[in-house]
Amino acid sequence: GIKGVGRTHIEAVRALPEEAELVAVCDIDEEAVKACAERYEVPKAVTDFEELLEMEEVQAVSICTPHFLHRDMTVAALEAGKHVLCEKPMAVTVKQAEEMVEVARRAGRVLGISFQHRFRPEVGVMRRLVEEMSPLLWFVWIDCSLRTQAYYDSGDWRGTWWGEGGGVLINQAVHDLDLLQWVFGMPKEVLGSAANLLHDIEVEDTASAIFEYEGGARGTFVAGNVSYPSVYRVQAGLDGGVILFDGKIRVGRAKERISEFIKKSPEMWGVPEVEWEEPEIPEVERKGHVAAVWDFLTAIKEGREPLCPGEEGVKSTELVNAIILSTVKGGPVSLPLDREEIEQTYEDLKEGKLRLPRFWA
Repeated sequence: GIKGVGRTHIEAVRALPEEAELVAVCDIDEEAVKACAERYEVPKAVTDFEELLEMEEVQAVSICTPHFLHRDMTVAALEAGKHVLCEKPMAVTVKQAEEMVEVARRAGRVLGISFQHRFRPEVGVMRRLVEEMSPLLWFVWIDCSLRTQAYYDSGDWRGTWWGEGGGVLINQAVHDLDLLQWVFGMPKEVLGSAANLLHDIEVEDTASAIFEYEGGARGTFVAGNVSYPSVYRVQAGLDGGVILFDGKIRVGRAKERISEFIKKSPEMWGVPEVEWEEPEIPEVERKGHVAAVWDFLTAIKEGREPLCPGEEGVKSTELVNAIILSTVKGGPVSLPLDREEIEQTYEDLKEGKLRLPRFWA
C-alpha cells in the first residue's frame, strides 16, 4: 500500500539511505503506484503482491494496507522468506496476531509492528520512573481527539467490522494500548464499554475500560474520536508517588513509601513530604516512523528483535478485543481471552448479529 501511512513508510526508508534501498512499491491502483515510483525514483512498481514477493532483491516489506489484509499479507511475505514490518494494528483479532508470530518463528524472519510512539524519549523516561516507583496502585489514561464523518467516508473499509475491524480502539487508541501495557504491564481483567456517539458508522467512536491487575491495582482508560480540543493525559499513582504526563512529565516523589506511611502515620490527615521534579528528556537522533523503520532494519542486520516484535503487537490486539468482548457480554472478561470466542464475536459483529450501542441520529 502506498497511500496514507504507506507514503510515510516510503519517506522513512528514503531517510535512511545507508540502511536500505527502496527497490519496489506495490498497490492495487496502477496509476497511483506508477506515479509513486516515478516520484520517489523506485525501480519497480507492481499491482500484484505475489509478484512483489517473487522478487529476489526484496528482502523486507512494509505492510501498509487496510487492517483486514494485515494477517494474510504478512503470512504470505514471511513464508516467501521476507522480513516484515507491519503497520498497526497488527491484526483484527488476537488469534490472527498469534498466527503471524508463529509463522515468523517458523520462517526465521523478523516480524516488527510499527508502533512508532515507543520511540518517544518521554515514554522511555516514564517506563523507567514506573519501575523505580512501583508497585503500581492506579492510573488514568485519556486520549480523546476528533475524526470527521468525511474521514470515515474516505474509504469503504473504514468504520466497518469487515474492513477496519473496529473504530477508535483498533485504529487510533491501539497506540495508547500498546504504550499502556508496555509501561504498566498487561492486566488480568478488563471491564469495557464501547459505543458510537456521533458518527454514521457501525463501529465505536468512544470507548472506556477499567483494567484490574494482579495485586489489585486499577487503571482507567478513555479514548474517543468525538472531542476537540484534543485531550491527552496520563496520571499514575505508585507506592513511590505520582507521575503526571500531558506532553511533559512531572513527578511527585513521596519521601516515604505510600503503603508504609498509611500504616505508620499517627496523624488522621497526615500526608508524606513530597519532592516535585521535571525529569530531563533526552534528545534522540530519530523520531516517529523513521525511528521505527531504522530499528526494524538494524534488528535484521544485528539478528535481534525490534523494539516492538510481533509478540508485543499481540498484546495491544488482545486489549482491543477484550474491550469489545466485554461490551457485548455486558461484564468483565479475564485475560488471556478465549481465542475462539473472540473469532466468533467478530464474525457476529460483521454479520450484524451483535451491535454496539449507538446514539447518532
